[in-house]
Amino acid sequence: GFIYFDHGLVRIRRQEYDYYHTFDSLAYEYHGHYVLCCTDEDLVMKIDGTLWDVPGGYTVKAYSDGVFLLEKDGLYGFMDYTGKWIAQPVYDYAEPFNEGLAVIGSDGKRGMIDTDGRFAVPMVFDYIQTCSGGVIAAWDEANGWNLLNKVK
Repeated sequence: GFIYFDHGLVRIRRQEYDYYHTFDSLAYEYHGHYVLCCTDEDLVMKIDGTLWDVPGGYTVKAYSDGVFLLEKDGLYGFMDYTGKWIAQPVYDYAEPFNEGLAVIGSDGKRGMIDTDGRFAVPMVFDYIQTCSGGVIAAWDEANGWNLLNKVK
């Protein structure tokens, strides 16, 4: 999401620097000058150049497949590009979408959801690798490794 527009949105990073108040302990050297970074934000821009409203207090962790991975107070959730929650921010673990699936987790168990928020893999595994080429590797203590094929 930092390089291309996806569903008319792109994730951007805005930084503002203060070149005049450089005696602060947080200032650092940049191309021979000491500067202080005053603002460092992850934002989402629409194709017309205006900003997409990120819900208050949330941080954009990733944007892929038209879905935002948002974090607040150590909990993760997913919101689609229209602003609709597809997975409420109740998970203590989450990875960005890849091939239409995202790993989510809570209390040490992992599962996968699709871009509509439906469980594609139940949350019963100890570890799940991100989908690659339609194949998902999942591991749990009782059964060991499982290879799952992604079905459309």
